[in-house]
Amino acid sequence: MTGLSYEELDAMTFIEAANQLALAAADESTILENLDIKHHAYFFAITDTIRMVSDPQDTCIYSSK
Repeated sequence: MTGLSYEELDAMTFIEAANQLALAAADESTILENLDIKHHAYFFAITDTIRMVSDPQDTCIYSSK
């Protein structure tokens, strides 16, 4: 999908290899599409509103640990 060989991708770090997908998506001959998510202020408002309805006492706490 990137146009690079397995050996070329294998020589890269994971992040470098993953970035090749974005570069390949910019090529007009590819079937890949770059999916950019644009942040909007209402994302926070909707999320906060849903959280207030589902957990009004704020008892559900997210921890990444």
